[in-house]
Amino acid sequence: MAITNDYVIFISGCGHSGTTLLSAILDSHPKIYTIRRETNWFNNYQCTDPIVQQEYEFEKHKEETQFYKKEIMLEKTPNHIFSIPLIRKHFPNSRHIFIARNPLDTCASLYRRYDNIDMAVDRWNNANYFLLTHALNDWAHMIRYEELVTDPDKHLTMICQFLGIEYSDKMLDYYQSDIKFSGSDPNTVKRNTQIKQPLTNCNGIYQSIFSQQQIEYVLDKTRKISQILNY
Repeated sequence: MAITNDYVIFISGCGHSGTTLLSAILDSHPKIYTIRRETNWFNNYQCTDPIVQQEYEFEKHKEETQFYKKEIMLEKTPNHIFSIPLIRKHFPNSRHIFIARNPLDTCASLYRRYDNIDMAVDRWNNANYFLLTHALNDWAHMIRYEELVTDPDKHLTMICQFLGIEYSDKMLDYYQSDIKFSGSDPNTVKRNTQIKQPLTNCNGIYQSIFSQQQIEYVLDKTRKISQILNY
């Protein structure tokens, strides 16, 4: 993709940490348009060659942003957390919002989807390691899922200040909007169902998914990064 000075927002983090929810909320801001799918433009962080298809899609989404009378494009792909330097190379004026979620609830959600606890733990550790690598930059902002669902006004105000836009209470009416992510796979269908519900505190879902032994296993395997994230 050619270098562009466009101001684009990228949301990333470990999957099942609230990236879809946050992107839907921000889409309800009068100035922000969320791309209706995970583009995976930079999914391979070792890839450095421009891809014509990516450039075409970016221009198409710029037109969509203008069509909906919005000013700022937002892209959400959780695994872009592994590709931040490459994204910054092609979008030097981009802003990045990283979302983290406690390891028990994130891993429980991943385990429910993939039925592989080791994969869930590895994914949480790896994604949040890269999150911590970039979170202190002035072009980055980190939010915890728990903060978003328990005190949304405060933390959405902070995000708006970071993005240089005014806070809008329309964001909390996101579930009444027409946003719908494209795709017919079960996970996308579930995402679209979830973002049609008012903001709900889902903290503690792990208790109905994990056994005590699994809880202890996840806590042990994620302890180092959890402590840095204050979980």
